[in-house]
Amino acid sequence: MSCATKRDAMLAERRTGRPHELFDGVLYEKPRDAIRGHVVLELVFAIMRYLEEHDLGFCVESRATYAFGRGLVVSPDLSFVAWERTANRRVPLDPIPNLVPSLAVDVLGLSSTPEVIARRHAAYFEHDVRLAWIIDPRKVKADIYTAPDGKTTIDASGVLEGGAVLPGFQVPLAKLVEQLTAPAKKPRKKK
Repeated sequence: MSCATKRDAMLAERRTGRPHELFDGVLYEKPRDAIRGHVVLELVFAIMRYLEEHDLGFCVESRATYAFGRGLVVSPDLSFVAWERTANRRVPLDPIPNLVPSLAVDVLGLSSTPEVIARRHAAYFEHDVRLAWIIDPRKVKADIYTAPDGKTTIDASGVLEGGAVLPGFQVPLAKLVEQLTAPAKKPRKKK
């Protein structure tokens, strides 16, 4: 049995136009959906506004894929990389750099599986991600991690904060989902 590699992940993305993650030699296509895309873009805009005032690093959406080591390629829905983790304060040109973001964000979508989220989350902290957010837009809640088991949960009235990674950054969770619509209710059958 052959194991997929970082190169296979790059080739799969070129072929499909979608990022692929790699866990234990197996490729997984990164799912996409409108809800995830909307929340990610709202958050990217908020972080980019913050970074205009605080030149701490760079932020990218889910097209960024990182090699954390042999057989491990991850693609958070959003990531922030502090300049001190880069060479010469530059965004790397490598399509899958050997780089670890400071902040990794996952937004649960219709096709999110708990197994892949758990594996990605474990990989983050094994490789020195300092802050991770798992956002569930349907439940309007977010889990904030500063360690693998150091979780704080916020609800619709809560605020995502950048902590030591993005000092002073704040965005209300409700702001990220305010334009989402509730699913249409099925009409009741008349008796």
